[in-house]
Amino acid sequence: MSGSVMDAKEAVKRLQADLKRVSQNPPVCITVDIQDDGNIFRWNAMIYGPFDTPFEGGCFRLKMQFPTDYPKRPPSVYFYSRMFHPNVYANGRICLDILQDLSVWKPAFDAGIILCAIQDMLGEPNPDSPANPTANNFYVNDKAMYEIKVKEIVKMAQEELDADVNLNSKPA
Repeated sequence: MSGSVMDAKEAVKRLQADLKRVSQNPPVCITVDIQDDGNIFRWNAMIYGPFDTPFEGGCFRLKMQFPTDYPKRPPSVYFYSRMFHPNVYANGRICLDILQDLSVWKPAFDAGIILCAIQDMLGEPNPDSPANPTANNFYVNDKAMYEIKVKEIVKMAQEELDADVNLNSKPA
């Protein structure tokens, strides 16, 4: 059996274990599920904004794409919800060392750890690694305006979530 096939089989086992662990004992204010297509390598996640931060009260949707050699390499993770954060690119991709730097990534990190790191990043941006220069400038130079912009995003994320719930709850 080739290495890539063995890697993929191991990845499936690991992802099933990660999904079970995160589903049965979810980190605070984080939920996950496999995307609708049933592909174990593609997950949806929701992170609630950390308490005592401008993101509090927000519910943010993410997509996770795991490589076939996971956990040797980290997943690609991006916000599906709109986001205004120094470490999140305009397309939602996340600038976080454990996701981008293989010298920092460890196979012991599981999906729960990744999502907790992203949730922590919301409340504690790293201005030394900006992905969004505008958000970073506000965060560094005008915290009050940064918080106003974040609260606008929190409101939009909640409105998007409410619209999806209403859309999905209408009778057929």
